[in-house]
Amino acid sequence: MNTEGFSALVGLVLPVLVELINKLIGSGKKATFVIALITSILVGAITTSLTGRFNTEEVLGSIGIVFATSQAVYNLYWKESRFEAKIGKLVSRIKK
Repeated sequence: MNTEGFSALVGLVLPVLVELINKLIGSGKKATFVIALITSILVGAITTSLTGRFNTEEVLGSIGIVFATSQAVYNLYWKESRFEAKIGKLVSRIKK
């Protein structure tokens, strides 16, 4: 699979991870953006290394695709969904 396709697939599921981290930390709006950006950078770099094309251009492209895809998926499908509420309930059980 090419780097772009793999990055887009990873970006589709990244909102779940970001939401879980945000709920566990209990962060505000600004921190939520920073967490989304940091996870996109880490996951984009890991995705590029897994495809075997680890160079600056591929890494930056992968980070951009992961971040853009995850933000689009979050804003279109995830935000205020019942799945987001379920993650909140799951985290509240974990924190007890």
